[in-house]
Amino acid sequence: MSKSRKGPTQPAPLTPHDRDVLNLIKGKGDQAILVNNIPRETGLSPPIVTKCIKSLLSLKLIKEVKHVRHSKGKYYIGAEFTPTADFTGGSWYVDGKLDT
Repeated sequence: MSKSRKGPTQPAPLTPHDRDVLNLIKGKGDQAILVNNIPRETGLSPPIVTKCIKSLLSLKLIKEVKHVRHSKGKYYIGAEFTPTADFTGGSWYVDGKLDT
């Protein structure tokens, strides 16, 4: 009796919608994009964009970041990018809160 060995599992390839959303987010560079702007710029419906974002977050291809002035909105940036100081508040803010 021989057992078949399974190699490491490969992540599922990205769907065309996932790829469109990822390219848009990475295209912004270190300037994050508001989640509400993604459907408008890609032409995809909001439920599809939400599904794509969940998929990309689970694959760690994108990350959610907080904006200093607009803390209610969800902003996304490519995982390899660091948001600009204007976006995070620079040295004046720590974890989105004023450093006192």
